[in-house]
Amino acid sequence: MSAGTLALTNKSDVVKGTGTAFTEMKTGDFIVVSIGGTPYTLTVKSITSDTQLTLISNFTGPTQSGLAWYEVPREAQSLITAALATQTTEALRGQNLDKDNWQQVFSVSDDITVTLKDGSQFTGPSWLKVVDLLKDVDIPALQVIAQQVQDDAESAGLSKDSAAQSAQQASQSASTATTKAQEASASAQSAAESAATAVEKAESASSDAVLASGEATRAKSEADRAASLAGSMDFTMADVKAYADAVMPIGAKIDWPSINLPDNAELGIKFLRLNGSSFSTSQYPKLAALYPAGVLPDMRANVSRGYDDGRGIDQGRNILSEQADGAPNISGTFQTMNGAASGAFADQSTNSSRLATSTSGAASGVSSFDASRSNAVYGSANEIRMKNLAWNMIVRAA
Repeated sequence: MSAGTLALTNKSDVVKGTGTAFTEMKTGDFIVVSIGGTPYTLTVKSITSDTQLTLISNFTGPTQSGLAWYEVPREAQSLITAALATQTTEALRGQNLDKDNWQQVFSVSDDITVTLKDGSQFTGPSWLKVVDLLKDVDIPALQVIAQQVQDDAESAGLSKDSAAQSAQQASQSASTATTKAQEASASAQSAAESAATAVEKAESASSDAVLASGEATRAKSEADRAASLAGSMDFTMADVKAYADAVMPIGAKIDWPSINLPDNAELGIKFLRLNGSSFSTSQYPKLAALYPAGVLPDMRANVSRGYDDGRGIDQGRNILSEQADGAPNISGTFQTMNGAASGAFADQSTNSSRLATSTSGAASGVSSFDASRSNAVYGSANEIRMKNLAWNMIVRAA
C-alpha cells in the first residue's frame, strides 16, 4: 500500500490525501482503491501538492474517507494493457481454430486434420465418413453367415458340443456386431442432430470473435500509444542514476520551494543548503572539486547575478564572488531667493514669506530633501533590494 489515506467525493474529480506524497507521482499514473469490495482505478490528470490531486474524470463511487490505496505507474499499466491484447488475441486464435475444426467434422466426408490450441494436429475420419461407413454394414448378411457356420459345423460331423460352441460364438459375434452397428447408427444420428446446435454455437462464437477482435484492436492501439508515451521501460537503477547525473550534475544550484530537501537514498542523491556552512571534502569529493576550501556560499537572503563574461556591465568580478549593496547617487539643486528646486529638493515657502525676508538680506525660503520624490522605492525598506520571491537555495552534493 502507498503511504497515507485518501478522501474521495462522489461526482468530484478532486482527491485529497492525509500523510500522502502525491508529488512523487506523475501525470497519467493510476490510483487504485477498494470500496465495499468494488475496486476503482482512477487516472491522475494533474498534481497540486503532496495532499491534493485532480483526476481525469469525476469519481463515480460513494463518498469515502480514510481509504487505503496503492499507486500503479502508467508504465506498469501499459504493460497490463499489452498483456491483455496478447491474451485476447490468443483467445481469438483458439476460437477460430475450434470453428474451423467443427466445420471440418460436420461438412467434410473424408479423413480430416484438426489443429489443437497448442499447435499439435490430429488426423481421423469425419462424422460424415463414419455415417457413410455404417451405411455399408449389412446386418442381415451377418446373421446369414452365423447360420451358415452353424449348419456347416453340423454337416461336417463335428462333435455336437464343439459345433454348438462354434455356432454359439458365431451367433454372439453376429449379435455383438448387430448391437455395435445399431449403437454406431444411433451415434451418427445424434451427431447429425448435434450438428445444427454446433453450427449455431459456431455462429455465436464467430460473432463473439468479431467483437473480441475489435476490442483486441482497440487494446493494442491503446498499448502502442501508452508505450509511445512511456518510451523504453527497460531501465535499471544505474540508468536512472546516470540520467539524474546528466540533467542535474553535482554542484548544480537549485531554487527549491520547500525547507525539506529532496534527497533520494535509493539513488544515493544528496543535497546541502547553501548557508555558508562547511562540508566534508572526503564524503563529497566531486563537490569539493568545485569548492576546494570545503565551504559553501551563503545564499540566505541573497540573490544570484549572471556572470559578466566580458559584457562590460559588471566588470572585474570572478565566479562566486560576492558583491555588496549599492545604489546610484541622488542629486538635486535649490535656490532660496526664487524658490527654484529640482530632483529630490522641493521649495516649501510661500511667495509672501519669501518677500518678507528678502529685504533684510537674510536667506529666504525653506527647502526640503526627500529621495522618494525621485523614486517611490526609497524609504520603503531599510535595505537596497529588488522585487523577489524567497526560495530555499540548495546544491546537489552527491
